[in-house]
Amino acid sequence: MNYQKHYDALMNRANNRLLEGYCERHHIIPRCMGGNNAANNLVDLTAEEHYVAHQLLVKIYPDNSKLVYAAHMMTVAPRSSGSFIRNNKQYQWIRKKMAEIYAGENNPAKKPQNRKKLSIAMKERLAKNPESNPMKNEEIRDRHKQKMNLLFSGKNNPTHRPEVREKMSSSMIEFYKNNPEAKETISLQRKEWHKNNPDKHPSKNKDTREKMSNSLKETYKNNPELRMKRSIARKEYLKNNPDAIKPLIAARKKAAKTVK
Repeated sequence: MNYQKHYDALMNRANNRLLEGYCERHHIIPRCMGGNNAANNLVDLTAEEHYVAHQLLVKIYPDNSKLVYAAHMMTVAPRSSGSFIRNNKQYQWIRKKMAEIYAGENNPAKKPQNRKKLSIAMKERLAKNPESNPMKNEEIRDRHKQKMNLLFSGKNNPTHRPEVREKMSSSMIEFYKNNPEAKETISLQRKEWHKNNPDKHPSKNKDTREKMSNSLKETYKNNPELRMKRSIARKEYLKNNPDAIKPLIAARKKAAKTVK
């Protein structure tokens, strides 16, 4: 089918008539392709014609992501005014084209410059209207927490996978290596929080202690070389920080008495 011919015919018909009632303004040459707002580049179309025009543009220029996006937005956000009719086949092929053209590296949300812009815009919006932050709503926060607990409970928790744990460990080591001041800040904040909330420290909870112990045993069982590395690192630390040995000895004695 000659899509360009059908598009030109639609534009010529629109140029030689005067619409009454609801209509929509359309750029004959799209702005993303160099079109402007000059009178000879603008036509009035009915809602149906406007939708068809954008479908034709996608057919003519299938690799133009902005044209695909425009047609897609007309599909997912129909006008409330006028009789805007679409069928399932029209909806399906535009959705498929949208997914195809924005797949992988073509996804604008994956580009660093776009992610930065989105982050800045979101921070500015929340700064102006902090109550719009959904995480400030206790009901939404609790619902989200329950959903995440259900989704990542037990074996579904990615942090239980050895490859994920290794990746997280390497990432944190690299981060602290490049940001030594951040490590100190986080350490101080953690100490301050545990000082103000002694009852919430994991070591105070018997079930938590048992889970941590079992998890550590399982980790060492599957990664004997990791146990050796941590043992060497611990000995090196105590060698360079002899004052740290006394609290450890006291803690062990206290734990032994508790067991007895």
